[in-house]
Amino acid sequence: MRVFVTGATGALGRYLVPGLVAAAHEVTATTRAPGKVAQLREAGAAPVILDGLDREAVIAAVEAAAPEVIVVAQMTTSRGSSNEKARKELGWEPRYASWREGFRAWVRG
Repeated sequence: MRVFVTGATGALGRYLVPGLVAAAHEVTATTRAPGKVAQLREAGAAPVILDGLDREAVIAAVEAAAPEVIVVAQMTTSRGSSNEKARKELGWEPRYASWREGFRAWVRG
């Protein structure tokens, strides 16, 4: 299966990518850091340097990889911040019910 993994060198992706490759999947893996390309190649993935906030670049990378599955590594809590904390302390309300809905809307433009 062709799998596209964002955040492939992050907390989850660095374990997920080798596991997918070991299970005989064809993995395209993204990173923002050019210095991490070798790490992704060594794990058996096809690396793509990508800014996840650049809509056109994301769409082009996904189209080029033609994945059957996209794995988006998202973290909702990090170093003292969270969606819940933003709601309580800032009165923030998310535009979308889930990150999946927001991502889908973002891709559709």
